[in-house]
Amino acid sequence: MDWPLTIAAFIIGLALGYVGRTVFNKKGYKTEQDKAIEQTKYEFSQYKEEVQDHFAMQHQQLNQLSQQLSQLNKQWNEAAGVLDPQENYKPLPTLELNQVSNEAVETKAPPELTVVDK
Repeated sequence: MDWPLTIAAFIIGLALGYVGRTVFNKKGYKTEQDKAIEQTKYEFSQYKEEVQDHFAMQHQQLNQLSQQLSQLNKQWNEAAGVLDPQENYKPLPTLELNQVSNEAVETKAPPELTVVDK
């Protein structure tokens, strides 16, 4: 009569051990998949920062280019007026950069350019 009770206790112990191991593994330790997911999230956040920095730099360069082009057009129009006093020329348009809000700069939205004909 001792053998059936011993075998039943052994089977119950195995079942409790299996349940305890799965509970502790899920709560106490990170699996390899969790570590891989965290690594991937970290890499994506770094990539996102690089892309945002790139767009901010492009936004700044576009601002500088539009200012230089506008200055060049103004100088060209002034020189054309001096060289041809009869004003038989069509003046080049002047670009005006619309004021960009801080929210647009944070979201890296492109600036809006307006062509002003004089």
